[in-house]
Amino acid sequence: MMVSHFPVITTALSAGMNIAVSTAEPFSVTGNPPDALRIAPGSVGIPVLETALLQVREAIEYSKDL
Repeated sequence: MMVSHFPVITTALSAGMNIAVSTAEPFSVTGNPPDALRIAPGSVGIPVLETALLQVREAIEYSKDL
């Protein structure tokens, strides 16, 4: 996954889901942050979390082909 496709992934999670997504860059202690996502769910139920993670997976699969 490329960080340049991160907007595609954040768009996959609607604002009403109460889930924050960020790249690993702010949390990296090295000069080369990994291509990774930090997903921070708020107080959400399992069905909402499952839906959100499926949307993230679809966005990542889509971004691999860009």
